[in-house]
Amino acid sequence: MQDCAFRHWLDANAEAIDRGLCEPQQVLAQIAESQLLRIGVDPALGGTGGRVTDAVEAIAAIASRSLASAFVCWGQRAFIEYLLHSPNQPLRERLLPRLLTGELAGATGLSNAMKFLSGIEALQVRGRPVADGWHLEGRLHWVTNLRKSGFVVAAAIEDEAGGTPFVVAIPSEAQGLTRSDDLQLMGLQSSNTAALAFHQVPLARDWLLHENARLSWHCNAGWPSAWRDGRWKRCRRICTGVPRSSMKPVRYSASASKTP
Repeated sequence: MQDCAFRHWLDANAEAIDRGLCEPQQVLAQIAESQLLRIGVDPALGGTGGRVTDAVEAIAAIASRSLASAFVCWGQRAFIEYLLHSPNQPLRERLLPRLLTGELAGATGLSNAMKFLSGIEALQVRGRPVADGWHLEGRLHWVTNLRKSGFVVAAAIEDEAGGTPFVVAIPSEAQGLTRSDDLQLMGLQSSNTAALAFHQVPLARDWLLHENARLSWHCNAGWPSAWRDGRWKRCRRICTGVPRSSMKPVRYSASASKTP
């Protein structure tokens, strides 16, 4: 993390962020101002170049000073990566500039999607096809970076017509979308972490990130390369303080036993 001003700001505000005493909007604004969100993004698209693993390293550096801030950065940068790999170029052109500057907050319902892919739980949001898109119904129980002034959230959707699950981006102003109050989570205050309820939310097809959720979540973000080359160990060690010698990869499969 090269930005000295941002390092000093994190050091001075880490405790206030954890305790919810820092204005949540400041966290993403400071991250964006440091230009860290542009790492691993092609300069032709407004980035500073490099690989996605460089972005992972930057998030790990933030985590060494403030875990909550790193979690916000991860949510924003992950959404950016979804856009970079989405076949929907018009959506990328519409959203990416505002995400890179921090004007728009990006969030991801990754937890439910990963549990779905591992055979642990069903997708929590369903989409009923209509003429120009879908009507969404369901709930995401825990999502970070849902900034009250405006956000866009990525979620995997179960197709009520029986088709392949797909991934969409849902804007905060969508009719029928309700954000809860911030969740009272230890160490994650000031991170705009809340729940989302969907009640017949109309969404047009131009918000489609990927028509195949399984392919999208497995492949499009590119984050697994950071794990393959061993950088996941450094990131986890910084975030948790766990010694390098005690770290071993955990393998999941769809046949793994489910927990209640």
